[in-house]
Amino acid sequence: MFKLKSYLLKNNITYAEFAVSVGVTQTSIARYVSNKRFPHPKIIKKIAKITNNYVSPSDWYQENCTTVMPKKRNILFLFILR
Repeated sequence: MFKLKSYLLKNNITYAEFAVSVGVTQTSIARYVSNKRFPHPKIIKKIAKITNNYVSPSDWYQENCTTVMPKKRNILFLFILR
């Protein structure tokens, strides 16, 4: 999560310090930052509150969404089947 890492760097906050304020482990914060773990919605709300919404709930979902575009041949195949 780039935005969380940015917030921590800008405010000179360590993962350990932030973890205490959120109520999770330092390892959890490291995993959130590296996108190895997605936080529980309650944790996302806490992070938003602590960061004064700099890291908003929607940031987590936007960063972790992927757009799936159908391949042209699949569209053609569906068209032929109709």
